Amino acid sequence: MEKINLTSQTHPRAPEIIQLGDKLVSASDYGCEETRKLLKIKWLSEDSISQIMAARTIAKLGHAYKEEVVRRSGERYFDHPSGVALLLLLELWETDPDILSAAQFHDVLEDVKIDSLEMKNVIIRAASLETLRITEMVTNPEKTGDEKKDKQIKIRHYHLISQDEKASKLKIADRMYNLRSLEINHLDESELTDKQLETAKKQIEETKEFILPIAEKFGLGSKLLADIEKVEKRVREVKLIFIQRITKDAVKI
Repeated sequence: MEKINLTSQTHPRAPEIIQLGDKLVSASDYGCEETRKLLKIKWLSEDSISQIMAARTIAKLGHAYKEEVVRRSGERYFDHPSGVALLLLLELWETDPDILSAAQFHDVLEDVKIDSLEMKNVIIRAASLETLRITEMVTNPEKTGDEKKDKQIKIRHYHLISQDEKASKLKIADRMYNLRSLEINHLDESELTDKQLETAKKQIEETKEFILPIAEKFGLGSKLLADIEKVEKRVREVKLIFIQRITKDAVKI
């Protein structure tokens, strides 16, 4: 597969959804130089910074070989793990280099078409065995096609995460980023569809059932709940717009 240029300007910027002081910033604003400066400001050691930056570079290269290089929201796939790491650092005040490195890698095992064992060895060499452990814990299990069995696997997956604080923090940050970057939050009402509305509703349901209890266990419930409530409010607004649209069309007939 031909390598994709991740510096291409043909894709939209990642949404400005990460809180930095009194403003919102985008993962697209933080390239290597900006990320390194930010890590230094947070008083991370040079060894920790080198580990995180190595993880960032390798994850970026891995995502460059995806068949699709943009998410549903339009942002580059790599902007997502980069954004999750920034959210951990800036909003959850996380400075553990293994968690921040795992944030960079957290989608590669399930998304990137590279031999799994080879990728795991790369993660260990670039970062640490602990980074791999966290990455594996948060990686979504493969679906079997059996709805009941898949539900049981998901329950066990989140139960195991809930027993590990590092994996829990990463999963919470990942969901906070996903909720904020939902298309329903960023597209004009005229562009929204029922599918995007259903996606948002499913995200809310899954978050409340599986991830909110974990966030509450580790003192992050209020932060995650704030994001849930914002999406719920937006869902109500969009549903009302859809009803008004249907009513308007019916009057025309």
